[in-house]
Amino acid sequence: MSTSTQNTTPISSVGDDVNKGKEDNDPQTIFYLNRILAASSQQAIDTPLEDIWTTLYFWAPRIEQTVQQQLGNDDIHEHHSLKASWERAAYRVRLVDHLARTTPWLMMVRDNSAAPSDEKLIGEYHHDKMIYQHAVSDYLQVNLPADVPVEKLQIIERYITETIVLGQDITDKDLRFALVYPLMIETGISLQSGVRVITFTFTTKHPDESTKVVSISKTIYEARINKRLFDGQTFDQEYLALGKGLVADATFDFFA
Repeated sequence: MSTSTQNTTPISSVGDDVNKGKEDNDPQTIFYLNRILAASSQQAIDTPLEDIWTTLYFWAPRIEQTVQQQLGNDDIHEHHSLKASWERAAYRVRLVDHLARTTPWLMMVRDNSAAPSDEKLIGEYHHDKMIYQHAVSDYLQVNLPADVPVEKLQIIERYITETIVLGQDITDKDLRFALVYPLMIETGISLQSGVRVITFTFTTKHPDESTKVVSISKTIYEARINKRLFDGQTFDQEYLALGKGLVADATFDFFA
């Protein structure tokens, strides 16, 4: 039995929300990793991973719709403020993590949270940047496959850490980032396609007037496709096309 996942909002309206998101030019907070294999191996892995990429394309317009509905502001000056921009950017991370956990055809494989760590900031660029960089780098190295090139991760790490240092005094709200990695998961019986979502949340605290501390929280959520449930979905192709463009803009390819 087929279940329709088609969007009930007119596609033109969805497109408007997607375009507004692009025009806002908010900090990038979601990064997709795309593993490219040698041609002989790629063909075998492409078909099952198509299900995950379709899922990500389905998520992307929903994220933009929700951001515009919840955080779209009619006041043009407030809407384009750095504070509003960061709030929208952080909200996208909450949404991608939520969708990973609630999409009906995704079955949880693991759900881990690292204990939050508190680090003292001194307001000096290089010192504070290294605090953030160590936190991001250490967690990614442990929770991503060894074949993900270090230089590719370093590009993402530098972007995240430099963006945080520049944005940490703009808003008192949490700063969030996510990496989304489609992959094949060993179930003990077979290989199945799945997705790993890693999130970072940076919360600034002031224990007293002269002290500034950042609390760093990290999570990893992994889920696999339930092929029967996925194959029972009917997707709006125009909607997926919008999502594919959004995902492509935030995707980092790497060769393994």
